[in-house]
Amino acid sequence: MGKQELSVVIANPSGNKIIFVLTPVPESQYAVISDKLLNINCFNAEQVCFIKNIDFHHNIQGSMNMSGLEFCGNASRSFALFIAKQQGLTGLNNIKISVSGIREPLDVLVNTSLNRAEVSMPHPKKIKYLKDQKLSYLNSAGLVEFDGILHIILNDIPASEKIFNEIKTYVMKTRNPSVFGVMFYNTKLKHMVPVVYVRDIDTTYFEGSCASGTTALCISLSQKYTDGTYMYRVSQPAGELIASVEKNKNKIKRLTVDGKVALSEVQSVII
Repeated sequence: MGKQELSVVIANPSGNKIIFVLTPVPESQYAVISDKLLNINCFNAEQVCFIKNIDFHHNIQGSMNMSGLEFCGNASRSFALFIAKQQGLTGLNNIKISVSGIREPLDVLVNTSLNRAEVSMPHPKKIKYLKDQKLSYLNSAGLVEFDGILHIILNDIPASEKIFNEIKTYVMKTRNPSVFGVMFYNTKLKHMVPVVYVRDIDTTYFEGSCASGTTALCISLSQKYTDGTYMYRVSQPAGELIASVEKNKNKIKRLTVDGKVALSEVQSVII
């Protein structure tokens, strides 16, 4: 593949920097292009997202694919805010988007004045606490699984690449999700360090923030409650996210993640 010029926008949703590629790109080139873009030091990005052409008859305002065809809550928030700004919308607006990794369109409430976006997150398939594990630090750890995403919640264990890799080896052998993360959560400081692996592009990042990981943490924290709405403000290495869990008769009815998003101007890059 020769040199090509791409139009991109750099999003910074609470420190989890994402490169949005606006130029149409075939899926077969996602991995190669992502690798090149992530190696551009001035972007200092953790993820790449590709904007797709849409059929407006489908009642959505935009469609995007992550480079590994996974789901990403922070990218969803950023994309919706970008759409609203491109359309010249002001104040509060609901933006409906199609996102890789989930079947149904997502609703994102954006505030163009405050540069914030709140995404309605997909519901988990499985929630449980681990026990009788070979890796001792997994005993009493929380496990939250979404479609294609599996997160482990570790309380009061310092973030460590060694621990992450040991858990990753175990999880990929037994479950093999397209996205796997360990959320290292300090219960005293209410601070989380997300470490996330994306299988199809073979990348691991200590992320600035993680929306699905924040959701998983808050689901785990709210397990002791059966009814009501519970909001959690979670600081992370490069920003803060606010997650909300609404429950009725011990069933999750609604999940949201909210936070600030900064967007660059559209720019050209040759790779």
